[in-house]
This record gives sequence, structure tokens and C-alpha cells, in this order.
Amino acid sequence: MQRFAAELRRLRISAGDPQLKTIAARAQCSQATVSEALNGHRLPSETLTHRLITALGGDWGWWKEFWRVVRTELDDLKHPPPPTQSQTLQADMVCYADPPALYRAAADRVRAARHEIRLTYVRQHPPPSPVPARSS
Repeated sequence: MQRFAAELRRLRISAGDPQLKTIAARAQCSQATVSEALNGHRLPSETLTHRLITALGGDWGWWKEFWRVVRTELDDLKHPPPPTQSQTLQADMVCYADPPALYRAAADRVRAARHEIRLTYVRQHPPPSPVPARSS
């Protein structure tokens, strides 16, 4: 967006640096809309971009392609593709000597985590039989 806005500002300067109200009148939009486009606050629609480029005497063929590249980049940022199999994290199985070692390792991993923690805990032996509840 910033690159697009910078190129749009260059076009404005090469067109004689017309005032916002002049550009807005030629492009049939508000001055605020022109300002947003020139300052990179939002990417104007393709239709509005066409009006702005026409108002500033730019080459629509080049700008149309540039607008589409920027739009694609923004869409990719909003909806990144899922990771490929080679990009997924692979985990190793770790066996701990005793429960305190497991708890220490888990606590270290929790403190170091940045996004999420995934854990599978598998017991080597089944738990002992449950103790029956005491009767009063």
C-alpha cells in the first residue's frame, strides 16, 4: 500500500501537483478519498484508481497491472496459504525418567512458547486401579 501511494504521489507531482479538490473534481470523488489514496491509508478500488489515474494523466495500462499486483499481495496477507507439508513442525518423541522431569520440561516449553503448545502424553504403563471411595 505504501509503495502504491508513493507511486500515486509521484504521478501527482509529475502532473503539476494539482490540489486535492482539483483531483477530486476530476475523479468524481471526495477530497478525503483522494487523501486516503495518496497517503496509503487504504487501497482505492480499481474503478476509483482508474478515475484518479485518468485525472492525473497517467498510463492506465501500467497502473491497472500495478493495482492488481498490490491487491493480490494484500489478499495474500489477509489470507495466507496453508503451510506445505515441509513447513509443518515435526515433533520428536521424548521419554522422561520420572514425573518431575516431565513437569520441568513442560514448564520450560510453556515459558518459551510464542503461539501455541501441542502435547500428547502417553503413559508407559496403565494407571493403577482406582481406589474405591470410603464409605462413612
